[in-house]
Amino acid sequence: MLGKFDLHNPGNIKQSSDLFIGEIKPSSHAVFKEFASNVFGYRAMFKILETYRKQGFTTIASVITRYAPPSSNDTASYINDVSAKTGIDAGALLSYDKQTLTKLVAAMTFHENGVPGDAAEISRGYDLYAGINEVKKGIPMGIVAALLLTLIIVQKTKQSL
Repeated sequence: MLGKFDLHNPGNIKQSSDLFIGEIKPSSHAVFKEFASNVFGYRAMFKILETYRKQGFTTIASVITRYAPPSSNDTASYINDVSAKTGIDAGALLSYDKQTLTKLVAAMTFHENGVPGDAAEISRGYDLYAGINEVKKGIPMGIVAALLLTLIIVQKTKQSL
């Protein structure tokens, strides 16, 4: 049985056709995605939240309903838990700044896993997410991909030492 963070997927993101930077393909799990590190898992969560914002999901209630639909989750409990942990009313418009989003991802991580995520890793995941968005404007993605692949290899090497 896998431990809470063995897949480096703190948001328990399910397999899909979406491919995230730092995602390991194929995943060693049939249902959930696998990432090179927790930081890449957090980056994917921030990327999902950005996509939801663009689709009009702008409150905790709407985000969590989209992320963890009632067909397979206790969505109401999830919404209440995240709202309580962030201190943000479930129906209030979310601010999409680093402070708000890192609180949201931390609360979602706790709900998904029953244990808190590492605040420094969550922050680095946000920085990687935000940095990639800025980098895409001025540097060819091939260079960005090569840099990220190097980072993944370094992370894997450190883990195997």
